[in-house]
Parts: sequence; structure tokens; C-alpha cells
Amino acid sequence: MNRDRLKRLYHLHSLIGIAFGWMVFVVVFSGIPALFYEEMKTWEDPANRIVLQQEPIELLPLLENLIEEEAKGKEIESIFSLLPTAMHPFYELRLRAEDPQTGDHIELVRKWNPNDGMPIAERGEGFSTWLTDFHRNFMIEGTVGRALVGLVGVFLLISVVTGVLTHRKMIAEMFTWRLDRSVRLKWQDTHKILGLWGLPYAAMIAFTGAFLGLLVIMLPATALLVFNGDREAIGDALSGPPVVETGVMSEMHLFNPLRERAAEAVGRMPERLTIQRWGDESAHYVFLYKIEGHLLRYGSYVVSGSSGDFIENRLTQGPGAAWRVVSSITPLHYATYGGIWLKVLYAVLAVGLCVVIATGSMMWLERRLHGNEGRWSNTTYRILGHLTTGIMTGVILTSAALFHVDTVISVDPENRLFWIGVSYFSIWILAIGYTLLRRNDYRACREILAASALFLVAIPLSNAVFKGAAVSHVYAPEHAFVWGVDLAGIVLGILMIVVTFYLPRKRMVGMKSA
Repeated sequence: MNRDRLKRLYHLHSLIGIAFGWMVFVVVFSGIPALFYEEMKTWEDPANRIVLQQEPIELLPLLENLIEEEAKGKEIESIFSLLPTAMHPFYELRLRAEDPQTGDHIELVRKWNPNDGMPIAERGEGFSTWLTDFHRNFMIEGTVGRALVGLVGVFLLISVVTGVLTHRKMIAEMFTWRLDRSVRLKWQDTHKILGLWGLPYAAMIAFTGAFLGLLVIMLPATALLVFNGDREAIGDALSGPPVVETGVMSEMHLFNPLRERAAEAVGRMPERLTIQRWGDESAHYVFLYKIEGHLLRYGSYVVSGSSGDFIENRLTQGPGAAWRVVSSITPLHYATYGGIWLKVLYAVLAVGLCVVIATGSMMWLERRLHGNEGRWSNTTYRILGHLTTGIMTGVILTSAALFHVDTVISVDPENRLFWIGVSYFSIWILAIGYTLLRRNDYRACREILAASALFLVAIPLSNAVFKGAAVSHVYAPEHAFVWGVDLAGIVLGILMIVVTFYLPRKRMVGMKSA
């Protein structure tokens, strides 16, 4: 590759890094808590901490009573339920229906204790939902939010490719870490080492993130170009035409015996249930079970909802290679095809990628504040530095603080997610404002990360004091996911304190203060 082309690639790499580095950092970092959504979901609500008995009660009567009382006369569009497991030891059912006269839609969400069938009070969506959905769509509903996150994946992918092409001595750079040199060289070596060693992860997470985000654009575009705008035709082409209701009403089969039969057939207890064409003779129960060790999230064991007869056991939603590829993207992105330690590995790699993004931004600013590459005033670059520090450390601080905000906040269930969001952005804006007022990025970074560490270490205290449950119950062996979150908070907090201790208080050149 000639020198001019290499220089253009380097400038493109730098431009993407400084123009979109903030967004990429926020999306990558917010993906870390998104990996542990289910674990945090059980932690955040004490009412979910139920010790399962050997056999949960039958869900069918609870569902039929709900339909009779709140959806009678309406057309049932979809029914989905979480089935009791160690991860989520409760029934959580979501029912969507349409009023045939007015066309209005309703969505019902209900939880029950699987031991006695007693309803569990709805607490509202909390911080786990906020952190996860912020990663997926910036909490912007519809196509726009998902597409924006998809574009961030594209920017990261371009940055990865251009970064690789500009490194002509990759093998040597993978083993070069000059910690006894200037701060700029330390940043440069750290950026290269973590970037090169984490290259497969960064490329994978960028591609899958771009695919999942831009899918909301690609599907309508494909429908327009190939199927004359008919989106349903895409689904028919991939999985065949949908089964049509017969119009013959039928009583629904009990769930528990069929779940047990599915568990015997697939070797795992199904965790989720989707009901198609409720009340019709053609109704299907689709029991979803995890497939660890394969690049698939859920397998589907399908039985007749009216007779209970076995229909099929499939690994993907539809047949063919296309569905297999599409079905592999989500588990590959969120590490759901392995156990908890695979998620931990993803989290460690994501932290490394965040460091790569941060050091890249700092090197760009360093060369302009203390080098000869700047085209703007030093004041402009200092403000950019303060904003970069505030945005990147602020998203860490607000994510850690949200554990405690969700614990102490007292609002109506339907308004809970809104106030979680208000708190999230309020803490973030305060962090950015603090870095602007502090006017010393080194000290501001240390202090905000130290505050984040304190919030993390205090997670078990917040759990024990404010969750309203006895310590012996909170830390019961059956609730490993609950105390696992507490333990993770302590470990991460201690590690962050150690890192903060070694961060400089001011700019250094070599081993001397500048």
C-alpha cells in the first residue's frame, strides 16, 4: 500500500474516532450491563425472589381467568409467558389483544407466584430495562433508535478495518508496551495492544450490532425492492405461509404436562412459551428452550394447543440457511450461546474496547494540544477534552448509580421507567458539567471513576438495606443470581479503585511533571 493511501486511511480512522467516538463508547459500554439483563432483572425486584417448589401450579386457569376478566370479546393477537426457572422464578405473561369494534389494542402484563398462583404486584420496568434498551435503541422507540445504534456499529466496523490497514507491523505492536515512556506513548501502545488483541471481538460486535440495528431498515428496503413493499411476503419466503385459523373453537390443553414432555424430548426444561391462535382448533404451543454450545438462542418444541399432539422440534424459527444465519446473530452479539463465564469474557473484552476508544480520543487531543497538528484554538481542544472525559466517565458513573436510584425511587409502576431515565441523564449531565468546571481532565477522570467505584461496592449494602428482605433470604442458595450481582459489584468496585489509584493526577511527560 502506497504512502498517500495509508495516510488517507489513517485520517479516516482518526476522523471516525473523534467524530463518533463518544457514541461508539456509549453503545459499547452500555452493552456490558445488557449482557446481564436477566440477572439484574431478578436482583432489582425482591418480589421476584421466590424459592421454587418441585412442581409449579398450572398456568392455564390463570390465563383463562385473565382473558375472561380483562380481554373478553377481544381478538387475542399474541400470548407470551416466561416459565418459572432459577433465573426468573415466577410466571410473567404478556397478552396483546384487539377490540374488533374500535380497533384499539391492549397489552396486559401479569406476574404470578408459581407456588400458589398469587399475583405479584407490578413494580414497573426498572434500571435493567433502561440500560438494556438504551444499548439497543437509545430509548428512542421505532425505527430511528435501532437504526442509529446500527450506524454506530457501522462506524465501529469502519474504524476496525481502517485501524488494521494502517498497522503495518502488527506482530511487533502486539507485544510492545512501553510503560516507562511518555504518557502519549503509553496511550499509543495501550491503544494498539488492546485493539489488536481484541480485534476479533471488536469486528464481531461491530458487524452483529450493525446488522441488528439496520435490520429495521433492510427489511422494508428488501420488501420494497423484491416484494413490491409487502413485508409479510419476506416472512412467507423465509418460513412459508402462516397457518390460517380454522374458525373452530376448542378448549386449550394444560401447559405443565406438555412442558414436561418437551423437557424429556429435548433434555432441558423450556423457559418460555408462545401461544399462537389462542382458542382455535389450530392453536400451537411453542415451548422455547436454551441451546448452549450452539450459535442459537432458543430451540422450539411445538405441540398442538387443542390436542397436545407433537408437531415439530426445530432449532430456528423457520427452515433453511437464511433463518439459521439470522438466528445466530443475536446470540453471537449477546453471548447467550454459552454460560455465565462467556458473558464475563464478553464484558472484559468490551472494557478493553472502551479503553481503545478512550485512548484513541486522548491521543488525538494530545497531538493537537501539545503537538503541531491543531487547526483550532487550544481552548476549543480543551473543551473537547473536558466533554470527552465527562461523556465517557459519566456513562460509567450513571450506570453504577442507577442500581441505587432504582432501589430508593418510589413512583407509580407506569412512570418508573420515565423517572429512571430522568435520573440517568441528570447524573450524566452533572458528570459532564463537573469535568467542564474542574478543568483538569486527569483529576476529573480519577474522581468520577472513584465515585463509580463507591457506587459499585455499595450495591450489596443497597440490596440488604432497601430491598426489604432478610439477609438470610436475600443470600439464600436459591438466589445465586441475586448475590452474584452483589459480588460482581464488590469485585468491579475494588478493581476500579485500584485502577483509579494508578491514574495520573496531571499530564506527565516521561517520568516528570509537565
